[in-house]
Amino acid sequence: MTGFNLFDLIWNLSNELISARVRMRALLELLEEKGILLPDEFDARARAVWERDHAELARELAPELFEFEPADNP
Repeated sequence: MTGFNLFDLIWNLSNELISARVRMRALLELLEEKGILLPDEFDARARAVWERDHAELARELAPELFEFEPADNP
């Protein structure tokens, strides 16, 4: 075994989440600068998609973990 442990997993997941947030933020800034999105337009769209798709996607990714009703707040 390579010595991979829970700390390594959490560290890698955290770095991936931060990286994804940074890339998303950069993309949103670019789209707003180009006039493709209005400021805060993305947040409203993301909220609508969350409400529409969250439960379905959670069940698709890990059905045994996500047998619940969608949360009220994203």
